[in-house]
Amino acid sequence: MSAPPRSSSERLAALLLTGHDHFHHRWRHAASLTRDTLEASGRFSVDVSEEPERVTRALLARYDCVLVSYFGARVPGEPEIRWGSHAEAALFDFVRGGGGIVLLHTTFAMGATWDDPHADELLRLAGGLLGPESRRAPGERFLVEVEAPTNPITNGLPRSWEQPVDDKFVHLRWHPDASPHVLATVVDEPEAYLGGAYYAIRGLPGPPLSTDEEVRLLPGVGERHPVAWTNAYGEGRVFALMLGHVGASTIEDARASLKQGREVGPTVDVAARTPEYVGLLLRGTEWAATGGVTLQLPAFASEPSP
Repeated sequence: MSAPPRSSSERLAALLLTGHDHFHHRWRHAASLTRDTLEASGRFSVDVSEEPERVTRALLARYDCVLVSYFGARVPGEPEIRWGSHAEAALFDFVRGGGGIVLLHTTFAMGATWDDPHADELLRLAGGLLGPESRRAPGERFLVEVEAPTNPITNGLPRSWEQPVDDKFVHLRWHPDASPHVLATVVDEPEAYLGGAYYAIRGLPGPPLSTDEEVRLLPGVGERHPVAWTNAYGEGRVFALMLGHVGASTIEDARASLKQGREVGPTVDVAARTPEYVGLLLRGTEWAATGGVTLQLPAFASEPSP
């Protein structure tokens, strides 16, 4: 059972679960930035746990919502470090019983190597996750378009904006029983693959592509793909936000980090600081926690489209 609802004048209690990630991501910096962004709004009080394996039903009952920024493998496709069946079941029960959850950037790689019933349960909760045929499309700057401009989470956002230094994940696997409500999408542009690096979830990187015919064989190429959505799970509310990469500034720094087991070189977090991303994070978290939105959007560089 989730915590009792709070008034709009009270801070909402949020728990951010982190502690492990893909070698290119800087999970501790990402968690700190997320906590600071949420608390600066005046609407949230955020606790951060780097030990999600210690999650219990009693612990989660103290909170209005949970945020997850976690991936259990250092390299995609390798076996994931799991939380354990009791902690995973506690999270499922919290949301199913009426709690809110926010799934952040790296979390969508979770579950790809799970081989038990919790794999299907995680996919049902999220609605969609990265799978064997998913990929990171080429480029680090792309256009995001709002698909649900009247939704309380996206209402007032620009109808489109350029998201810098971010990951464009496309062609997710979707649970057949989920009914996600898509808030924002990106286009998987075919021309970007000619001479551009792309990464499959298994077998990084993808083979070089040199002709239009090769590009058209990629599943989902040229189509729109969700990057933000809401999903119902039991009595709970799920907000999914794939944007917001926080990582090493260069692939060399990332590889050095993998070899040395610690962060090497500077961190780039531009994608998690755009006003559009911040607006989605704040409002999506408030919606997950309460079912409503009271927070105003941050100022944008240009006026939102009518």
